[in-house]
Formats: sequence, C-alpha cells, structure tokens
Amino acid sequence: MEAAFGLTILPVSAPGAVAYAGPSFLFALEQLQGRPILVDCGDRAGDVMASLRTGLRQVLFTGRPDVAERLAAMAAQLGGQVHRRVDLPLVHLGAQDDLRLACRRHLHAAP
Repeated sequence: MEAAFGLTILPVSAPGAVAYAGPSFLFALEQLQGRPILVDCGDRAGDVMASLRTGLRQVLFTGRPDVAERLAAMAAQLGGQVHRRVDLPLVHLGAQDDLRLACRRHLHAAP
C-alpha cells in the first residue's frame, strides 16, 4: 500500500490510548502489524515509562517540557523516541474504514 501511494504510513494510536488500552495491548498490536506504532500517552509520564518497559519505542507525550526531556533520555537508552507532537498529516480511521480509500481521499484533498 505504501509503495502504491508513495507514502510512509505511521500508525498512531487514539489520544491517550495507553491509559485505557494498556501498553501490552498496543505492543501486541504493534507485533501483529510488524511495524512501529506511535502510542499516545497524553501528559501521563507513567504511561510513557510503562510503554517503554513493555517494548514500545515510539511514544507521544504532551506533558511538561522538563519531564519530556527526562523521558526522552530514558527512551533513547532503549533505542526509542519521545515525540512532542505529530508533525505528519493524519488520516483518522474507524474500525470499519478502508485505509486505501482513506489515503486516496486524503491525497486528492491535499493542496
């Protein structure tokens, strides 16, 4: 699919997903997909640490900058990265949505 559209696709979890789905579920989903998922931990530093302990390596943290720096240092030691925001165009998908169709719509709507 990525080759067909000339895109790199990075799955991003729903906002704050680690808090309600748990890092183990998201890690299993990552393993099932065979690709990294950017997991949204919101402003919860404990969720970032739990995600890193579970094996997730791409986390989104929206809390205080000084805390983000410490979390980023921890993540780097494990080969991970703490993102402060998503700088990519987002295509929101529901459980029944077709990724290929959503990508086509997004590309045709782009300026």
